[in-house]
Formats: sequence, structure tokens, C-alpha cells
Amino acid sequence: MKQNFTLRLLFVIAGLLLLNNTWAQIQRSVNITTPGTLSALISSTDKNLITDLTLFGNLNGSDILLTR
Repeated sequence: MKQNFTLRLLFVIAGLLLLNNTWAQIQRSVNITTPGTLSALISSTDKNLITDLTLFGNLNGSDILLTR
């Protein structure tokens, strides 16, 4: 019985952590001084989590591709 409760508690905690991760919104403002360097200014882990991105400066095609 105690093992069953512990297992259910772990599932609930895991579910809450997953929900928290999907609700997280990352807002970022980036000033690009050199065109083509956006990928160096945004970490690979953050690039798929950013929900609101504001860019300042000069962009080129590789920067635009990263935003897609």
C-alpha cells in the first residue's frame, strides 16, 4: 500500500514538473552587432523555449533561419 502511494506521488510530481515546463515562457531581447551571430548569442537549449524574441541590429539570412 505504501509503495503504491509513493509511486502515485512520483507520477503526480513528474506531471507537475512537465506542466510547469510547458507553461514556462522565455522572453529575450538580443542586440546583434554583427550579422550572422544570432546563433552564438542564444544558447541551444534556450532557442526552442523562447516564446517572445525581440531583435535589434543587423540581421542576415542565417539569423532569419534561426528564428524559424
